Amino acid sequence: MTDTTNFDTAMAGDARAMARFDAIAERLIGSAREEGLEISREDLKALGAVKIAVFTDLGLDTADAMAEIRRGPAAEQLERREMLAQLDQKSSALHAELSRLPPAQRMEIGRALERQRPHLEQSAPQPLTAEQEAERLVWVRSLPPAQRIAAARAAGLC
Repeated sequence: MTDTTNFDTAMAGDARAMARFDAIAERLIGSAREEGLEISREDLKALGAVKIAVFTDLGLDTADAMAEIRRGPAAEQLERREMLAQLDQKSSALHAELSRLPPAQRMEIGRALERQRPHLEQSAPQPLTAEQEAERLVWVRSLPPAQRIAAARAAGLC
């Protein structure tokens, strides 16, 4: 994030510039969301295309502004998305590069990636009906004693 105090000061007394910025921000944030990018109004204030469109009568070139967003504030998001896509492909160059690293470094990288990945909130498991619970208990009782606890946990009984 950059310092936008000069931009804010220049816009402070100009209702027309504020209205232009609001319209531009709404359009660019919507376009960024369509591409799966998150950008804030503060980040937009630092873009040259936005400044030109707000303070002149030239208007906004959305394609140029989106290219500037991809190069600037959203570059890290795009890199992360590309890296995760490469990790999903087992034959990618990234996998070959990671396989050359020592195990400790691979674990460190894996932990860092897991911290960055958005975690989906897992909903609480649905309670079992009496019939489902009875079926699962019969199934668990049919297993050898060494496997019963693991099977009961997997079946949602404990």
